[in-house]
Amino acid sequence: MRLQNWVSAFTFTVAIALATGFIFSSIGHAQTPWVIGQSAPLTGSNLSFGIDTRDGALAYLKTVNAEGGIEGRQIELLTLDDKNDRKIAAVNTVKLLQESKVSALFGFVRFCIRHIEPGCEASG
Repeated sequence: MRLQNWVSAFTFTVAIALATGFIFSSIGHAQTPWVIGQSAPLTGSNLSFGIDTRDGALAYLKTVNAEGGIEGRQIELLTLDDKNDRKIAAVNTVKLLQESKVSALFGFVRFCIRHIEPGCEASG
């Protein structure tokens, strides 16, 4: 397995583990899917990383959802293209948190992380 894929799988696993608290706190909404937000380079430079990360997550989620999801809730991944641009990643983060109301964020390229922090803080 390529290191890149391993890191992506590990990151996704950690995100799921951390988000388990969100899932158990909202068991009463078992029919509502749990949405994870991702901003990734699906076009532009570094697109192979973004596509591999998204596709790996979707494959994993397909398996989890086929087994009933988590506590009866299906998990969806909402991915926005940031073209490997930090400013677009920051705008996408605000959209994901404030407009789409995602439960968790996943799979951001490392160099973008410090640029999305203000959007995360503004969203609570």
